[in-house]
Amino acid sequence: MKVLLLGSHCDDIELGCGATLDKHRDDWQVTCFVLSNQGRSGMHADLWKCSLAAFQSLGISNVRFGKYPVGDFRAQRQAIWEELNTINQQVKPDLVFTQEPDRHPDHVVLYRETMRVFRRATVVAYRSSAQSSPDFLHNTLEVISQKNVQAKLRALRWYKVYSAKRYFCPKNVIAQLRVNAIAIDQEFAEAFRLVQQVNLSPLITPAEKGGLGTEVEECAETVASKLDQTQLVPIVHANSRSPSGDR
Repeated sequence: MKVLLLGSHCDDIELGCGATLDKHRDDWQVTCFVLSNQGRSGMHADLWKCSLAAFQSLGISNVRFGKYPVGDFRAQRQAIWEELNTINQQVKPDLVFTQEPDRHPDHVVLYRETMRVFRRATVVAYRSSAQSSPDFLHNTLEVISQKNVQAKLRALRWYKVYSAKRYFCPKNVIAQLRVNAIAIDQEFAEAFRLVQQVNLSPLITPAEKGGLGTEVEECAETVASKLDQTQLVPIVHANSRSPSGDR
C-alpha cells in the first residue's frame, strides 16, 4: 500500500505518527513531505537534518522538504496546492496522513489543501501535540507495541533543540499513548481521525496475511476452482417475470 504523510513542520509527523510508521515499516511504501525545512523566522536552519535522521531511524528514506516559511502558509496556499498536486500525480497514494486543522494556522492550510488535492485516497488526520490540538476528537486508534513506542522515542531524540518542550518529554509522550489506548483496553495506541475513506472494504496488508488475509485468499481460490468446473445455469423463479416484462 502506498502511503503519503504530510507535515507542516519538521517533527509534526514523528510526533503524530512515529509509532505507527515503525509498526508498518515492512508493509507500507512510505513517502513523507514536510512543507517547512527550518524553524520559525529562519531559526534552526538545519532542522531538516534532524527530521531526516528521525525518519531514517523509522526506516523511511523517501523524504521531501519544502521551503515554505513557518507561519506564512496562508500566503503560499496556491503554491502549496500545486506542489501537493504534483506529489499526488507522482506517488498516487492509497492512504494520506495530514494534520488536524487546529490552533496553528499552518496546520489549517495543509489540511484544507490536502482535502482539495487527494480526492481519490483515504485521508486520515493526526495530532502533532496536545498543545496545538487540545480538543482533538479521534475516531480511529492504531494499536502499537512497546517496540513501536521506543522507536518513536528514538526518532524524537534527534530533535535536541526541542528537548525542553513539554510535548517532547518521553514521559508525556508515553502517557498520551497510554491514554489513547484505555478505551480499547490496550496498552498503547496512536490516535487519528478518519476524514475520508475510499472503498468500504479494509485494506489487508502483507503483515496481516496469515490470519484473515490468507483465509480470504484460500476461500477465493476454492470458489474460483469450483466455478471453472461447473456450468452456470440461470435460476428463474416460477413467479418471476421476464427481463423485458413490466415491473
